[in-house]
Amino acid sequence: MGRSSARGYTTTSKPFSNFYKFLLEHPEWTAFIIVFGIMLWFNLHRSHFEFYYDTAEYWNSLAKAFDDPVTGRFSLLNYNSPLRGYLLPLILNVIIKLSAFLGMRGLILLEITQAFVFSFLIAVLIPYVLKKLFKSKPNLWQILMFGLLVIFFWRGYFFYPLSDFWALSFFVFGIYLFLGCESNRWALFWAGAFFGGAAVIRPTYLTTLIFLLLWSAYYFSRHQNHVKRQIFANELVLIIGLAFVFLPQILINKVHYGILSPLPQTQFSDEEYYDGNNLYLVQLSFGIQVQRYETFVGLESDYKSAAVFYMDQHGRNILVQAGYDPSSYFYPNPKILSWSEYILLTIRHPLDFLIIYVRHIFNGLDVVYTTPYIYNLHSNTSYIRLLNYSLLFLTVLYIGRRVKNFSVLSCQFLLLLIFVLPSILSIPTAIETRFLLSFHFISYSTTAFFVLPMLFSLTRKEKIRIFFKYLPWYSIFVVICFLLSMNTFAAMKSGYYVFW
Repeated sequence: MGRSSARGYTTTSKPFSNFYKFLLEHPEWTAFIIVFGIMLWFNLHRSHFEFYYDTAEYWNSLAKAFDDPVTGRFSLLNYNSPLRGYLLPLILNVIIKLSAFLGMRGLILLEITQAFVFSFLIAVLIPYVLKKLFKSKPNLWQILMFGLLVIFFWRGYFFYPLSDFWALSFFVFGIYLFLGCESNRWALFWAGAFFGGAAVIRPTYLTTLIFLLLWSAYYFSRHQNHVKRQIFANELVLIIGLAFVFLPQILINKVHYGILSPLPQTQFSDEEYYDGNNLYLVQLSFGIQVQRYETFVGLESDYKSAAVFYMDQHGRNILVQAGYDPSSYFYPNPKILSWSEYILLTIRHPLDFLIIYVRHIFNGLDVVYTTPYIYNLHSNTSYIRLLNYSLLFLTVLYIGRRVKNFSVLSCQFLLLLIFVLPSILSIPTAIETRFLLSFHFISYSTTAFFVLPMLFSLTRKEKIRIFFKYLPWYSIFVVICFLLSMNTFAAMKSGYYVFW
């Protein structure tokens, strides 16, 4: 009997033993389980919250736009939003139908799905990409540190179905498949599909596509020593993957707008504000007068509008000098600068626009709220600011000290440029912190995977020396950041902000 029990114990415990061994050998999956658990807890803790504005449109309207309102029949061609691509609403449509099939609330399945996807991005995809690019294997504690930093600063974003994290997840998953393909054509096909998916979900990723194709050819020739024929075949597979995702959007645009285009039109309809203008052009016009934007969903007694603008008097003065009435070219008035007017302004005032957009960069990096929809505009977030400024200081210091060893023609550097390109395109707009998400991820990954391991490897004496060496510079940096932030929030339109 004892022998039988021992055998039974060994048999039943073997799967658990193998699983434990797998987790030890693959710290990214251990980190995934932990990050997923934390993120799911945050999401479900908010499951009684409402969706607002863009998220309400995605979940309550666009996700159901594929179903005929009379017959209920599903068709991709039923979808006809001029502003939003079809892919994220399609994902949400699948979640809603799957939840009905499973007999559970759609919102709960959405939160489980988003926690899973974004945890996979944080704990598995990004560590793998870093391992392939920089030949270093992140350990469990580094991955967890990275994940906890992302969760700390962005925990309120994981609940809402917004395009930012979804597009970033698609883009990084495309890189993950590409780097791990080892000339597997199916992996290349799906890499192209995910690159295209990122662009359909968030059109600022469109600009990355041509550069990704050029970069991939460069990568194949430099790292895998492919001949021209192989490179051409691989590029063709990537393009077919792109076309696979773009085809539904092309058909939607042809049926509803008579245009053969692989991306959403990003045009306001005549019934809405801005009389059919391009969304990006509207954002550029606002970006001259607005140095930061937030969305408020709290009590009307606290702030009278959902749109919270932090104005830029410098930009308004430029418009006045050029003969424009700033109030006529601002929300909710329909007047928008044309492309030629905007370009002419930047040519005439290059230094002014440089200053304006440097402020945009800072405000895009200045994380103050951990949610896209703010209930309390006046909450004391000094601790969030301080930690964020500290991470930015470490990132700038680390990259600054190693930039001379970094070749601008290296595949790593070129891919990083492509990675931040969507954020760069967002700088001239009415900036939100989520628009510079790729820069934030670079800051967190630099700190977690490079800076902290380096610091922990130093002796106590070396740590003390470095601390006192950089303390004055750190203090100056943090003070400047706080002053810039105070200057921005003092310019809140139709309200006031108590900084402390």
